Amino acid sequence: AKNKEAIAPIVTAAENKAKENKAAKAKEAEEAKKQLDAAKKSLTEKIEEAKKAMKTVKYTKATDEKKAAFDKALTDADEALKKEDATEDSLKEAENKLVDAQKALDGKEEEPTPGETPEEKIAKAKKALKAKIDAATAVKDTDKYKNATKTNKDAFDNALEAAEAE
Repeated sequence: AKNKEAIAPIVTAAENKAKENKAAKAKEAEEAKKQLDAAKKSLTEKIEEAKKAMKTVKYTKATDEKKAAFDKALTDADEALKKEDATEDSLKEAENKLVDAQKALDGKEEEPTPGETPEEKIAKAKKALKAKIDAATAVKDTDKYKNATKTNKDAFDNALEAAEAE
């Protein structure tokens, strides 16, 4: 009985320590799950941003090498997200690679060539079209037009009307 009394506090202390450890492990597991969920959410957001970036000049005009690196990082990020056994570290690594690949995209808007402005080009094209319409209208006074079949005249007249509508 004396041994039982001596062992009882030791057993109680061990039981209490086991309960504390179990609670600590549960808290640790819950914290790890929160961090994993946060990493998943962050990577998901970066994947969405990356998909939007594919519609920008930085991507569309990027070098093939930069596009390929970006595409691979995006695919890898998607795959990392889908893994059942994904870890917080693997998700963060995939996210960092995707962000770096997106930053590395080097596409730029092409500089306009010096010379005519778009407005000047349009004005020049309109002037050339008007000259062609005037020349075509003059054809109506020729014998070739007057002696043409109705089908050919109609085709010519329709084409001329379409040009004038522009």
